[in-house]
Amino acid sequence: MDKKDDEGFRIGPDGNTFEIIFEIPNTAGDWIRMAELIRSDLQEVGLKTTLKAISDDLFQSRRNSNELYAAMSWMDDVNWPYLVFDYMPDQRINWGSKWHEWYTSGGQSGEEPPLWIKNLYQIDEEIRKVWPGTERAKDAEAVFTAWMKEYIPLFPVARDVVGPVIIPPNAGNVAESGFSSATFFAAEQIFFK
Repeated sequence: MDKKDDEGFRIGPDGNTFEIIFEIPNTAGDWIRMAELIRSDLQEVGLKTTLKAISDDLFQSRRNSNELYAAMSWMDDVNWPYLVFDYMPDQRINWGSKWHEWYTSGGQSGEEPPLWIKNLYQIDEEIRKVWPGTERAKDAEAVFTAWMKEYIPLFPVARDVVGPVIIPPNAGNVAESGFSSATFFAAEQIFFK
């Protein structure tokens, strides 16, 4: 998209100004500030971006009806790809619900996804079969990483963000290092001294 309109925004393949409609829940104050930064970056490279803060109910309704053009949500990227599968089309924002419906129904309903999404499902199946740390897992992770870099269905805004966990002194069997979110996923192993 090398052609631009009179305002400096890029022209899409249809001959009109390419516009990203970016909708987020209005109750997420920190998301609004982050979305404004993202909008600013996108517009700086010529992508017209309209930001709409909408009610949670409307956001959920539009998400579940597959009507969101662009949206944002939090992700457990530090746990990819083994503990959390936020990158899949039916997770978080539900960015590919019709494709997921097709995949899980064996093609009986939904919408057949393009080959690159079918490849994601194959990669995901392999990731779920492997034992982390093995050579097979490293190979699967490399394929997953290459796919993510090629197709970028999600844009993680930040990685390796420090997330402190406050643990009372009378809690036992708590990890002293690693990812803080892993502590929450393993709370059943914590006991009080």
